[in-house]
Formats: sequence, C-alpha cells, structure tokens
Amino acid sequence: MLRNKSIKYKMKIFLPKIKVLIIFIFVSINIKAQVVINEVMLKPSPFTGAVTNGCVQSMAQTDLTCGNEYIELYNTDPCNPIDISCFIIGNSGTDALNIGVFVIPNNTILQPLGHLVIGGPNASSNAASIDIILNSFVGSPKLCMNGNRWFLENNDGWVGLYNRNGIPIDAVYWTFSANESSKINTAVEFNRDLCVPLGTCETVTSLVRANQIPTTIISYAGQSPNAGSTLSRIPDGGNWQRNIAPSINNTTVGNCNGGTCVTPAASPAAPTVTSPVDYCQGATAVPLTATPSGGTLNWYGTSATGGTASSTPPTPSTATVGSTTYYVSQTIGGCESPRAAIVVNVNTSWSSIISCGTSTASSVTFDWTFANFATGYSISYQVNSGSPINIGSIGNVLTYTVNSLNSGDNVTITVTPLGGSVNCFTATSFSCSTINSCPTILSPSSDQNVCLGGDPTAFSVNTTFTGNNAISFVFFNSQQTGSDMYSSLGTLIGNATPSAGIATFNPGVLGTTGSLPNTAGTYYVYAIANPTPAVVGCRPFQEIVIVVAETAVPTVSITAASCSAAGTATVTNYLATNT
Repeated sequence: MLRNKSIKYKMKIFLPKIKVLIIFIFVSINIKAQVVINEVMLKPSPFTGAVTNGCVQSMAQTDLTCGNEYIELYNTDPCNPIDISCFIIGNSGTDALNIGVFVIPNNTILQPLGHLVIGGPNASSNAASIDIILNSFVGSPKLCMNGNRWFLENNDGWVGLYNRNGIPIDAVYWTFSANESSKINTAVEFNRDLCVPLGTCETVTSLVRANQIPTTIISYAGQSPNAGSTLSRIPDGGNWQRNIAPSINNTTVGNCNGGTCVTPAASPAAPTVTSPVDYCQGATAVPLTATPSGGTLNWYGTSATGGTASSTPPTPSTATVGSTTYYVSQTIGGCESPRAAIVVNVNTSWSSIISCGTSTASSVTFDWTFANFATGYSISYQVNSGSPINIGSIGNVLTYTVNSLNSGDNVTITVTPLGGSVNCFTATSFSCSTINSCPTILSPSSDQNVCLGGDPTAFSVNTTFTGNNAISFVFFNSQQTGSDMYSSLGTLIGNATPSAGIATFNPGVLGTTGSLPNTAGTYYVYAIANPTPAVVGCRPFQEIVIVVAETAVPTVSITAASCSAAGTATVTNYLATNT
C-alpha cells in the first residue's frame, strides 16, 4: 500500500557494473541547492530484532543477496538539478562493528524535486526501484564497513549526509522511546567515529560524529518507527514523521518512488535586454535596463557565472575605450532564469583641430581638420562676450567665415562633427580675431618737471584720430594699466582737435582751469581717444609724466678772500634741474 506523498520526480542513476546508459544533460547544475535525507527505512519487514534477522536488517552486507533497508535523498530545489557526486552518507551504531559510510559515485545528478534511493537489493519488491544498490560496492573504495554488514540501528540511531568535502549538510536521529532528544549527548551510538572510505573525491580524513553536528543541521525524528514503517519528511523536504508507509514498495518500475512522475517546472526565460549599448568615451552613462516577464531582476555585474546578485542595475564606466559584458537574470516563483548578456561598447570620440585662416578688419575665417567618420559639421560662434550664434549643419566642408565684424573683435567658434549613430564625436572650440586697424596715438611729448606755480609746456601726440576734440588729456595720481585710463576715475585737463596728425593742448599755469593741481607730486597725464572706442582692443593711449616740485630758496655762504687764501661762495638748497 503506497503512502500519500507530494509530487515527486526521480532521475535514475547510472552505475558501473550495473547498467550503462549515456545521457547528455544540457542544464546548469546548482551546487548550492539543498539536498536532504527524506526517508529512512530502519525496520523492514519481516522484523524480529534478532541477529538471525540480519539479512533483512541491512543496508549492505558481504552476503550480497541480503539487504532490505534504504535511505532516500531529496532535492528540495524546484528549479535546479544538483550534482551530488562524491557526497558522503553514513552512520555509526551501538556496536563498533556497525559503522558504514558510502561515497556517492561520480556523475550523479539529482533533478529538481528529484529522489535518490540508496539501500539493499531487497528494499523494494522490484530492485529497479533502488537507484544505488550498496552491495554492488562491497569491497570497493567507495564503501567502508567495520564489520561484515552495515545496518541502521533499531533503537537509538542516526544517519548523516556530508558534502564532497566531508562537511555535514543534513542529518536525522531517533531514539527507542519518544521525547529522548537529549540522548544525542549521552548515547554511545551518537559518539562513535565513522570510517572514511578511500574513494572520496577530495581529501577527507575524518567525518564528525552525530553529537558534533550542529543542531541547525541535525533533526530529531522522535521515536523509532514500528516494523515495516519509515521515518519520513511529510511533505517531501518537510518535517519528520514516524510510522509512515514506505514509498518505494511497488512492483511497478519507474513509479517515481511512490509519487506521481512529473516534469519539474521549467526555468523561466532570461529577461529581455537591449544589447549592445553604445557610449562615447567620457559620456555620462545611465544604469542598465532589462525587462522581466513577471519576475524580479538579479544583476551580476560582469560575472557570467557565480557572483553575488543585486537588485540594483550597474552603471557602466565610460572612462576607457572597449567592450564590457554585464549579466542579468530573473527569478519567477523561486526559479532563476539563465543570465542575459548586455554588451556595453565604449567608443573612441573623434574631433577636429581648428586653426585661424585669413582675417580682415571685418571678418575671420576658421579652418579645421577632417574628423574620422564625419559626414558633415555643425557650428556655432560667439563674438567677444556676446550671446552664442548657432549656425547648425554646414555640410561636409572644413572652413567657415564670420563676416560683419569690427576691427579687433574676438570670435570663438565651436565645431561639432556629424555622422552615423555608432560614431562618437566631440565638439572643439577655438578663437581668432579680426585685424586690428584701430586709429593710433603715438609720439607723446616729453615728461616734465615743474615747480609749484609753474606753467607746464604744451602736451602733444601724433594720432590718426580725426575730428573735433578727438583727443582728450586726462590725469591720474597713479599709473594706469590696460585700458583703465579710459575709466571715469581720471580728471579731464582738456581736449584737442588734431591738425595734420598732431593733437596739442597747452594746460596753462598750475592750479588754474585746464591744468594740473598746484600741489607737489607726480601726475600721470594720458592722451586718449574721445569718445571712448566701443571695441576694447581699440583704445590706444600715450602717457606723459609730470613731476610738480616745491620751490627751493637757495642759501649763499661767502668767505672773503685774504692775502693768503682765495675767497669761496657756497650755494645750498637749490634744485639743479631748475637752474
């Protein structure tokens, strides 16, 4: 009579010396999914408990015809197969001779929600329902037994499952009576060392005893079951229960260990992505995107396999030219899809080199080099500090002239190559000026030293400025730089109308209108254009320095001559420049 189990799917295991069948499995293997001990038959019928009943009560025995006990493993992952090759299962018992440990053969793949039965040849009425018959490995490096048989303890006992490195991943124990979970710390069955088969795939030198397995891994199933019943997880992978009818006692081969044979849920498809994603070097990138089909996205950065998933999409770097592949999957109903690849290309950015062409007083011509892959160019320019003027596309030409300018204007042009969508172009800027044909102010009159109350000589300059009062003479108490002499901080002395290219102004006596102050000091007189030219670069000037000095009163000392010496006259407190 079959017990009512949740849906199961079982994959047959293909063992040397038993069956040979080659199957290629085109699925990814999840080595992190959980495999658990799911069912334990420790009291098969007929059960007497006597030594003479040993042929029935065996997992493996040197008498290769014996063995009715079994252990069932279960893959709790509904999505991913698990490679359990080289996993280790075993137990110790009351008697030091009752120790048995088995290494699961290579190429053993446990399918999603799949079961694997390990046991004696008589554990089912049809041996084909037993995936691994342990008697086939008696005497091989895959199986170690301290005595001539390996059996599961009827009273206080346990069984443990270890990964290929000998680390426990699941275990279950039971006791003679109910509510005796503390026996794991006292009963000898839980405190014996296990043998280690020579056929382990990794270097495993020891396996921890039952009382050394963390309580987060080992489970207490309660009291030992009645004869002919099992300890089983109900539902598959759930909590342990006792006195459950065995799930594999059926004469029908391929009965999926008593459950219903189904195909596990297929892994969801990878999310939809757009690839490649193209950027120009140095461009501002945005986070990558993918479209799930009802699931949640898992971003793995540049890890095609492994890595740690993140819900936050990465933002590519555009600092370096090249291609980088990013990966994303989706999870639907606990099942993760394959990873979709997004290739991000960072492309070289091309630009032109600009130079000044022919310039006049009213125009500037710019020339530039061909930018790789460009099919045209877009330009804009700015005159002095004015607003930018956008011209737009000018076709596939390498020159442009800006007209209607003033003498001395500075023009900054920006050239942006144009081309295909996958080509990267960078705008470049360059400045050129018109020819400076400003009128001039040259050849100023000499600097002067003037006494208080004096009358400076006339100021004069040569100039190409023309018109009434075209030259102004202003003075400052300090020397000016740049075009500061055109500021309103200066004091106007007077204006002059050029005649025959010469502008002359006679300032008059110090302290009078149209002259300098009658105060000792140094004054800087500037001849500047009147009115002030609009173009800053067209504001010429000349500087005349006037030093006003206090009037000195000479002192004369005379020594009269004598018959023995000549007389002397000494003059002091005078300015030699005023003699």
